[in-house]
Amino acid sequence: MSTYKTGTVSVTNGSAVVTGSGTAWSVALVAGGMFSSAGIAVPIASVGSDTSITLDYPWPGTTASGAAYSIALENSSAASVVGMNSIVSRLLVTLSLAGITPNSSGSLTDRAALTLTMADKGYLFLRAEIGVAFAFYRWTGTSWDGPFAVQGPAGVGTGGYGLPTGGTTGQFLRKASGTDGDSAWATPAASAISNDSGVSGATTKDALDSLSSSIALAAANVAKRGTVRAATTANVTISTALNNADVIDGVTLATGDLVLVKSQTAPEQNGVYLVGVTPVRSSEYDTYNEHPGALLVVQEGTTLADTFWYCTSNVGGTLGTTAIAFSQLTVTLSDGSVTNAKLANMANATIKGRATAGTGAPEDLSLTQVLDMVGSAAQGDILYRGSSTWSRLAKGTALQVLRQNTALTAPEWASAREVLTANRTYYVRTTGSDSNDGLTAGTAFLTVQKAINVAIALDMSIYAVTVDVGSGTFSEGIYLNISGNGNARITLLGAGYTSTVISGSTYGLLATGGLSLTVKDLKATGGTVAIWSRYGAQVFLIGNVALGGGSARLIGVDNGGYLECAGSGNNIYLDANSAYAFYAAAFGHIFIGSSAGVLTTAARTFTATVNALNGGIIELPSVTFTTTAGAITGSRYAASNLGIINTTGAGTSYIPGSTAGTGTNPSASPYGLYI
Repeated sequence: MSTYKTGTVSVTNGSAVVTGSGTAWSVALVAGGMFSSAGIAVPIASVGSDTSITLDYPWPGTTASGAAYSIALENSSAASVVGMNSIVSRLLVTLSLAGITPNSSGSLTDRAALTLTMADKGYLFLRAEIGVAFAFYRWTGTSWDGPFAVQGPAGVGTGGYGLPTGGTTGQFLRKASGTDGDSAWATPAASAISNDSGVSGATTKDALDSLSSSIALAAANVAKRGTVRAATTANVTISTALNNADVIDGVTLATGDLVLVKSQTAPEQNGVYLVGVTPVRSSEYDTYNEHPGALLVVQEGTTLADTFWYCTSNVGGTLGTTAIAFSQLTVTLSDGSVTNAKLANMANATIKGRATAGTGAPEDLSLTQVLDMVGSAAQGDILYRGSSTWSRLAKGTALQVLRQNTALTAPEWASAREVLTANRTYYVRTTGSDSNDGLTAGTAFLTVQKAINVAIALDMSIYAVTVDVGSGTFSEGIYLNISGNGNARITLLGAGYTSTVISGSTYGLLATGGLSLTVKDLKATGGTVAIWSRYGAQVFLIGNVALGGGSARLIGVDNGGYLECAGSGNNIYLDANSAYAFYAAAFGHIFIGSSAGVLTTAARTFTATVNALNGGIIELPSVTFTTTAGAITGSRYAASNLGIINTTGAGTSYIPGSTAGTGTNPSASPYGLYI
């Protein structure tokens, strides 16, 4: 008796519908057979599909799932080809498994322990137990299909298509006896096959030809299916968008190319099309049921190259009427599912990345390679963290130092202070240029301010700088600013007090900060003050120094500033009228004496020749006052608000002027002290 019993069934008491798992009932042509399970047999009324049949009357037995069954085929409407088609059904199932590696293996208990969902559809499990034949099971999304034998059972009896063990090269398989399934290897006679009337008969030959064609077609479809050249990214007009030389997703099409059309506004038009004058559906996808479950790889495209797409539609539709949907296949890993141990091995002290141009596999990068990718860093560059990204500061020039910018947002290069190893002289000439180095008279600076700025920028260590200023008038803007840095020792050396003039619109010379400034043989003139020493600066006048301009004072000292002219041969020339010749306030200190001279160059007028106030001190011991060139008109001195003028007892007429001074008693207004 010929039967069909591949797979398992589910039956429900009172229902005529039987559902199969791992079955191929349509292919096996079982219509009209007798269905039996658990000792109960019911005639088959119709076959709906490979996995559905309808019984002649409702199932009278108990409800069961995954049950064994058998269908007697003797009464089938296609009994004459039952055996052959049963074999074909098994071959096609086996062919679909050819070359596939199972996702996991083990016993049926192991399979039952798996937790699978619809997203795992197509998952393969290999049953591998000692003493049990190997078999595949395939997850449908809701249940298991199978078993599918890895190797068919020995013999060619009912449902069998395997080979017996043994045999030698050139032998053929023959029926060994009248018992079904009893087969054996045999050595053929020279004309046995060619004379076999059973093989050459028309009916058998036609059946074998049909079987051969079916197998060839299936094998060809396995190779062709699953690959298209390009895929659409939006709705297209199929008749005009899939012709030779049309462009889809950046791919110029050629006649014969396969294109996945997946984005139609009328989704029933979706599918795989053959490019040509009149585009048509591919022969592998020209029926609806060839689409559901199909997996396609897109080979080329600006957007979709090397992507996978699968058809999510269900079987049973009508081509051109029922929607065909495709979704991109992606792999989603749950959080924490990939541990460090599962990552690719890395070389010691490296970072995964890619330094090679273009896209490609990750590479093990050294720290140097990683940093080189930040702003194309070069030797000597510095990398720093900006507001949102890493940035690169290009290397500076020789002897520059790194410092923070004023906004405190990034480093910057600044010129380093050169440390002197010997005394240095800079030259200033009316023929010079501030772009020169100033180190010789031939490469002199043009302005005194440039020379002062260069000198102040130095680390003078134990040495000093002389600024040699030639003959001529040097206009320094508002004033010549000499701001000390705590370690500056500078001498301004002129060509003579009548030859070298340093002028400013407000002050002639303004010295501030930690500074030792020596002024020699020149004239300083300013609109308000000729020479002003402030905020701790120390100014020494030697040789012959003339004071011009200075409407407020010729020499001013305040806020801890100090000015000194001491010793024979050192002279101060009063070369302009002013409110005061010498002025000290706010703890400023002036010392002129020890045979130093104070001379007029013409008749001069002052509010007071000497003025000390607000804690200012002016010392004038042994000063030689000379007014031969012109007398001084005005008060001799003024001392107020704890200002002190110390002449070491030289008397109230010691300082030149036309009227008596004020402020001889600190206890009475104006509260000054003249000694």
